[in-house]
Amino acid sequence: MFNLITGAYSNDPVKINIVSNNNAFFERIGYFKGNKDRVFTVLYQDGATPLTIQAYAKNLPHTLESMTTAYFYKEGSTVPNDGVTLANGSISAINIIFETPGLSSWQYAYMIFRTGQEKFVDCIKTSSSDLCKQ
Repeated sequence: MFNLITGAYSNDPVKINIVSNNNAFFERIGYFKGNKDRVFTVLYQDGATPLTIQAYAKNLPHTLESMTTAYFYKEGSTVPNDGVTLANGSISAINIIFETPGLSSWQYAYMIFRTGQEKFVDCIKTSSSDLCKQ
């Protein structure tokens, strides 16, 4: 697995601890950055709540006047990684997430639009959102 902190490959996943009402652990799986836009795929463990997931999402790297999108998958899901990381653009990375057969559906999605507006969606409760897989 590629370690986003050290920039090296390792067998140990990168875990980032977010302290909130509950300690929740997240693992970044895929990460694309290009032209200031960013796309993340993230696994979350059972202890994570919608509030801790949203707090984690709000703390992801972001550049003003750019787009940041994060897709959150429950631990044990089949999540895109290299396809997202090696994509040739943010739209391509998002298309990989939406269109690759055999991948799990994500439960939560978060986006910061180029205007600065933010959107956090529970895709199980609001599956009709553009950020969710239909």
